[in-house]
Amino acid sequence: MFKTIRIAPLLVLLVLVSLLAVFPLDVMLPSVSAMAGHFSVAPQAITANIALFPIAYAFGQLLVGAAADRYGLRVVMALAVAISALAALAAATATSYGAFNAWRVLQALGCAGFGLLHAVVQAHYPAAQRATVRIGLTMLGGICLSMSPLLGVCLQVLGGWQLSFWVYAALALAVALAVPLCLPAAGQQQPALAHTGALATSRFAHGALAASLAFSVHFLFIVVSPLLFIERRGLSLWAYAGVMLVYGGFYLLGGLVALRVAKALDTQQQIRAGFSLIMAAGVLMLGLYLYTGLQAWVALLVAVIATCGVCIARPAANCLAMDAWPGRPGAAAGWLGMLTFMGGGVLSLIASALLGLGDQWLVAWLVVLAGAGLALAMRRGSGLPQAAP
Repeated sequence: MFKTIRIAPLLVLLVLVSLLAVFPLDVMLPSVSAMAGHFSVAPQAITANIALFPIAYAFGQLLVGAAADRYGLRVVMALAVAISALAALAAATATSYGAFNAWRVLQALGCAGFGLLHAVVQAHYPAAQRATVRIGLTMLGGICLSMSPLLGVCLQVLGGWQLSFWVYAALALAVALAVPLCLPAAGQQQPALAHTGALATSRFAHGALAASLAFSVHFLFIVVSPLLFIERRGLSLWAYAGVMLVYGGFYLLGGLVALRVAKALDTQQQIRAGFSLIMAAGVLMLGLYLYTGLQAWVALLVAVIATCGVCIARPAANCLAMDAWPGRPGAAAGWLGMLTFMGGGVLSLIASALLGLGDQWLVAWLVVLAGAGLALAMRRGSGLPQAAP
């Protein structure tokens, strides 16, 4: 696929990290009820932990991003992933909900090393390939996401909720060892720029905010899915895994659509197109809710439509943000990750709380998020220079 020999180990690393990244959140979703019972808390307490995870992850992004520019991507990524593995082992043996939360925070800080993939792409891929690689990562992440609930159900049946943490720890340690072998030397990175300028900062803020809103739409469905499908609709674990398999599978279709869109539209137009599709999904959800209520098939239909929009908007927004600071891949990836996951975590935490008040509030919140993203794309798009697709 690529002509350079050095691309192969990079692709291996990207695939390994994408596979590993679904474990801390997506694989554990079918175990929400079991974990709630183990710690004697309400299921909402576990979903709150899931929603808070990316917030801690977001703060970790700033730490690993700055450290990567100073000490090198290889050292920082390997160390961060290893820390997440040790924290996962401790979380699996926690005897109280408080201790479990504390170790999950440390795990999230270590998982921030995954966010350095943006820096890897920026530092080691030519500009013409970055958009394609980022769309490919979105597709791969969606495929892994589609399989993760089914994997979570299998692990839950085989060894309880702790087994997913043990498996994650083993895989994370393997990835930490693989990073020095797969990642090229730090000397190949671009030199840091002395100044970014107001225009670069504006472009970065625009891209990061758009990425955060797109991620929040995706993460909203992830956070509320156990409550919506298992607790509210009474689906079995296997049925829930099947629903999430369909949802995640549409990331493949969304990625294929995004690849075609990226060839025809520039970056700003891709962001607009993606949020237009998300807005259409939100309006459809509102109409179907008023007509039939929030049935399981309604939520799934809207989710898969919104997924296609996320696949178009989010990689384009990431490219816009990362290209604003081309010589500082670590810092750019850190700030992008922090803003994306902080925003996504907070907005999804609000969604989880609103679902507790009634289905109608979740429907309204999706429309609000979609409208905010579309307004951002339309209002700011004309004021910034167009980036090549």
